Amino acid sequence: MDNKNVKNKVKDLRQSLANHRLQNRLAVGLLVVTTVFSGAMSLQTMGSTGDSASEAMVSAQATTASVSQEQVDLVGASENEAQTDAASLSGQLTAKAAESLAQTGDKTIAEAKQKVDEEEAKAKAAEETKTKAAKSRAMKKAQAAAAKQAASAQTEATNMAESTSQETDSVEVSTTSPYFGSDGLLVMTGSANARKVASLLLAIPGHRKGSAYHKSTGLDSLIDSLSVEEATWVIHTIEGKGFGQTSSGYAGVDSHASHQAFLTKQVNRRFGGNIRTLLKKWGTYSYGGY
Repeated sequence: MDNKNVKNKVKDLRQSLANHRLQNRLAVGLLVVTTVFSGAMSLQTMGSTGDSASEAMVSAQATTASVSQEQVDLVGASENEAQTDAASLSGQLTAKAAESLAQTGDKTIAEAKQKVDEEEAKAKAAEETKTKAAKSRAMKKAQAAAAKQAASAQTEATNMAESTSQETDSVEVSTTSPYFGSDGLLVMTGSANARKVASLLLAIPGHRKGSAYHKSTGLDSLIDSLSVEEATWVIHTIEGKGFGQTSSGYAGVDSHASHQAFLTKQVNRRFGGNIRTLLKKWGTYSYGGY
């Protein structure tokens, strides 16, 4: 019950009390008139002397006063009772209003706490979502970096393979000229045929004027059967380190410079870039060797 209803209830009680007072006063007045009228009638009936009338009048007035006092007491008691009831009802209504207000306050506090809890839950959920999104972005970034690195490594491997393939193809195409290995020296391979050719060349008397020897032994045909690597091994075995380049100062030295000088000055310039031609000419000159 709200304060407005309490005020209306108290107002109704006060109005009822006022009406009750008015009714009691009217009842007292009516009783007094009735009593006086009864006394007068008694006087007329008695027809007695003045003394008797006087006694009757005094008796009537005493009776009227007694009745009036009793009615007044009754009215006072009624008013007090009504006031007590009104005060009691007002107190009850006020207590209920206070209780309702307390309940409303508790409800408001509970609703406020629930709202705070909901806001905290929303904030926590938002933070968790933000953290998950950050982790997801970091993971995607790492995956992208790894994929990029893998792609780069794959590309590098492919390029290296292609480069190696091109080098191999170049070596295979160059079937006449020596080539360098990873150690910076010309690639050489020994074999049974290579050792046989080397032995036949070294058997040329004085290592010069051996053109007829080449033909009679079938040496040139055997030289044609050698690979570039085997032919390079033969001339290196015969001449020794540095391919016997005494005039260039490379005799007895195996290095990239000495091998490069042999390839450039001897094989390419003198024998047209063909290592087998050099072997076929070896031991045919008027001087020893090539």
